[in-house]
Amino acid sequence: MIRATISATLLLMGAECMAATPPTYRASGVKTVELRHESASDRRDGRVPGCVVCHLGQAETLTLSFDIIDGGTESLYYSFSHYDARWEESDLMEMEYVDGLNKIYGSETSRLSFNTTVAFVHYTMSVSTEPILASGNYMVEVRGASDDRLILREPLWVTEDACGVGVRVDKGDATQDIGVAVRWPRHGLKQPERQMTACAWQNKRLDDIRYAEGPTFVRPDEITYQHIDAWRFCGGTEWRWLDSRSIRQLGVSDLGVSYAGGMYHYTCATDTRPKGYTYREDFDGGQWVETRDRQDDDSAVVADYGMAHFTYLPSEASMLETHEVYVIGDATGWEPTSGNRLEADGSTMSFGGQCLIKQGLHNYLYVSRLKKRGREMPQMTETEGCYGETENDYNIAIYVRRPGDTYDHLVAFKTHNTLKSPSEFIM
Repeated sequence: MIRATISATLLLMGAECMAATPPTYRASGVKTVELRHESASDRRDGRVPGCVVCHLGQAETLTLSFDIIDGGTESLYYSFSHYDARWEESDLMEMEYVDGLNKIYGSETSRLSFNTTVAFVHYTMSVSTEPILASGNYMVEVRGASDDRLILREPLWVTEDACGVGVRVDKGDATQDIGVAVRWPRHGLKQPERQMTACAWQNKRLDDIRYAEGPTFVRPDEITYQHIDAWRFCGGTEWRWLDSRSIRQLGVSDLGVSYAGGMYHYTCATDTRPKGYTYREDFDGGQWVETRDRQDDDSAVVADYGMAHFTYLPSEASMLETHEVYVIGDATGWEPTSGNRLEADGSTMSFGGQCLIKQGLHNYLYVSRLKKRGREMPQMTETEGCYGETENDYNIAIYVRRPGDTYDHLVAFKTHNTLKSPSEFIM
């Protein structure tokens, strides 16, 4: 009864807080999209690139890589689009946020996959932030040079670093409460409750960005957000692993590997709701492309695609009738779609589905929502459990729009890890 009450409360919080979702996009056949800083080319400290944040006035170079399944090579270009704090299109004209022509050609290289069962073209694009004139939320858009069709859209944050941000995470049995102190100059804002927007999200759950309605306290040189209902997150649990780096040697996921229909298939062991919390290192939903079958070659073009088959056995059979279940992560997609939805199977009393993934290390989790609430945010509460001890990244973005401003300035961005970042004292 207690667990049911907690579950209902967390589901309600997720529904109430769903205020904005970045308009990411993938055309049919586009897979394994990664935007990262050029220097972040190696997996270190058990982590993979998270949300990409750049700094206004600094010419930073990013690498955008992706595959197009069964595609042909073509010329592409990228451009930037600007958004407000809630990911609605900005009122700024292109010339106000980009210096020069907002169509950058000739930055891509393309390579055909080599000796793979699934043919694909691997693209790598070099993206420079030098032309960006305004801070805020951005999308990097990639289009075909010949027909202007949209191929993908990936989020990017450009910050002014105009203030400091302190973060504190208070851990309960099931929840993690985020507190934030914004160190803002005394003369900066006359009405921070109207002129400042603060939001937070867990890991890369961009479908669950939560906005604080206003600050808790306004003091000289500090604006504090504490005990915000929207920022009470389900702690979740550590991510599950799928290791598809080798078709010859099974990884940590106890995969079954078979070949059928012209491709490899990975059958994961049947998953169930954890009985308790267990710590294990993870990528917080990320993935790392790699193959151990051909170590002398470049994994980007020789790592093969295969179909991963997931099976989830619910703790209560009634969920088959009442809930929708999705498998989320970098490999399967973060937002609930038909592509990562698992179907109820009455004969096995389980949910099952499949997703095309590239060889490598992958994190995934199961989320669910009631069918009758089809627009709600799927939550981990019923499928994975909620534990306050769980290691998570929390991203905090602070925006300011003063009287006379025509857009939301991103004045600060901070990522806080619940295990590796020190929690600051916030009064």
